[in-house]
Amino acid sequence: MERFDLIDYMRDCAVRLKGIGHSDLHQRFFRITGLTQLEELLFNLPDASFPALMVENNQNGMLTDRSASDNYVDIPYYSFMVAAKADFNDSDGIQLAKKLCKSLGVKIISRMVHDKRSMARGLSFMNVSGITYTTFGPVADNIYGVSFSFTVPDLSEISYNLLDWEPETR
Repeated sequence: MERFDLIDYMRDCAVRLKGIGHSDLHQRFFRITGLTQLEELLFNLPDASFPALMVENNQNGMLTDRSASDNYVDIPYYSFMVAAKADFNDSDGIQLAKKLCKSLGVKIISRMVHDKRSMARGLSFMNVSGITYTTFGPVADNIYGVSFSFTVPDLSEISYNLLDWEPETR
């Protein structure tokens, strides 16, 4: 079964979604470790174009036994952010930027749901009812936007393999 790859998937969304249109000429896709550490965006800020898609490249998740039958599942948490610029004290502009970002984020989510239904790109088990979003900003250079979070359980077996371990010595 194909595994979901957040970075590759979102890079493809940034390139193909008409409202973002990432390219070598228009830098609109950035990997970040979180809203407080916008490394790739800040490094490329002079060349950055907006709206932009940012992907959180830290890995968080949960290992769980979903059916209480020793069928352990890895449930990674994924996040992406759609960002736009607005003048700091322009409340109407800020609201417009956030509205645009939510609209673009929902288009990405709709593509993900389409891929889930098509059992494509590793999204077969995406938890659609667990998708959350929150607005943010200002960060960096008057950047505002919406952050989306979701899970895609990885049903790969997590099991103990005796061959991975050296014998016990007592």
